[in-house]
Amino acid sequence: MPVTHGAGMRLVAEGGPYDGRVYSLAPGILSVGRAVDNDLVYDDPSLSRRHARVIREAGKMEVEDLGSSNGTYVNGRKIGRAGVNPGDIVRFGDLNFRCEGNEYGSTRSVEPGMPRLHLYALLGGAGATFLILLLAVIFLVRKVPPVQASGRDAIARINKQADAHLAAGKKLYGERKYPEAKAELDLAYELDPANADVRHYRQIAAHGAEDDRALASATGALGIGDRKGLESAFKFLGDISDGSPARVTLANKLEPAMVHFGSDTCARRDWLDCAWAMCKAFEIAPADAKGNPQVARSLKDAEHKLKRAPSYVPCRAAPP
Repeated sequence: MPVTHGAGMRLVAEGGPYDGRVYSLAPGILSVGRAVDNDLVYDDPSLSRRHARVIREAGKMEVEDLGSSNGTYVNGRKIGRAGVNPGDIVRFGDLNFRCEGNEYGSTRSVEPGMPRLHLYALLGGAGATFLILLLAVIFLVRKVPPVQASGRDAIARINKQADAHLAAGKKLYGERKYPEAKAELDLAYELDPANADVRHYRQIAAHGAEDDRALASATGALGIGDRKGLESAFKFLGDISDGSPARVTLANKLEPAMVHFGSDTCARRDWLDCAWAMCKAFEIAPADAKGNPQVARSLKDAEHKLKRAPSYVPCRAAPP
C-alpha cells in the first residue's frame, strides 16, 4: 500500500531530454501527456497526447495509465493503475522519473540540474557564498545597453526570415510533405523560438504522418458502429496532435456518431452504454457547442437510472 505523502512530493527526470528537471506535484489529479493542455507536458514522441495521470489524494499517491500507446511503468512493471512511493521509478513512454518526497527528511534541492556536490559546496564556506551573492547583485543591477537602430534592423530581418520559413512550412504541411515542412519550421524556430505559430506547426508537423495513420484507423473503426468501434476511434482521437486538421476531422465525425449510438442505446434502455456515449459526446464537443439539450437530457436520465450502480462514475464533462 502507498505510504502517506507530504506536501513536497515531486518527480525528478532521469536521463533523456528532461534530465535533472524537477516537477512538484500538488494535491489532486494531474494529467500527463504530449498535448499542451495537460498539467505535465512532455513534447516527446513516445508519449500519447493524453498518456497518464498522477493522483494525489486521500493520503496516497497513484499513477494511472490512460490507454497510452507506449505504456506507463512503475519500477519497470507495466501498470494500469498503481501506488507510488518515494524512491520508485515511474516511466511514461520512454521518459523516466524518480519519485521524491519530504517524509524521509530529504534535503535534496528542487532546482533542476543542481548536483548534490554543488549543494554541499555552497553550504561549506561562508566566504564562497558571500562572493557568489556579491557577483549576483552586480550582475542584476548592471544596466543593459539599449538596442541601437542597427540592432532593431537586424531583429526585423531575422523575424522576416522566420516568417518566410513559417509560411513555407505551413504550405508543405498542407500538402502532407511532413519531413520538408518540419525542416522549414525547424529553421523558423531557430530564428524565432518565441513565435507561438512556429511552435504549434513545428509540433504537429513532427507527428503529421502518425496523425494521418491514426485518422485512417479511426475512420475504419467508426464504420463498425458498435461500442467497441467507437471506443477504438475515441482512443485514436487521444493520440492525434492538438490543433491538427486530422484531429478536427475525426472529432467532427466522432461526435455525431456518439450521439447516434447514445440515442439508440437510450431508446433500448441500455443505460450504461447510453450514459457512456453521451458523456463522450460532451467531451468531444467544442466549448461553444456543449449545451446540446437533447444530449444533456438523455445523459441526465441515464445517470438517474444508474445512481445506485456501484461501477458507474458520473460524467465530469457535462455542463452543470
